[in-house]
Amino acid sequence: MYYIGHLIDLKEYGEGVIYYKNNEIYYEGEFVNGKKEGKGKIYKEDKSLEYEREFKNGKKSGKGEIYSELFSYSGDFIDGLPMEKAL
Repeated sequence: MYYIGHLIDLKEYGEGVIYYKNNEIYYEGEFVNGKKEGKGKIYKEDKSLEYEREFKNGKKSGKGEIYSELFSYSGDFIDGLPMEKAL
């Protein structure tokens, strides 16, 4: 993977994009001190959206939505985990 965006002290900061080796987008959104922070989206290698909304300290946190062939979930996340059952 590789990153295109702003750096401060050699850490990702502000708006940026992380790409898979095949040049498809893995993550696009906000960074603070080298970690996902704020609003962003994670994509699968097949270009489909996997998760979107809020991140804190590099993990899914706050309001978010997961998209999968098996289930979907829209709600709150804490420390990367959904707080309710998947729909």
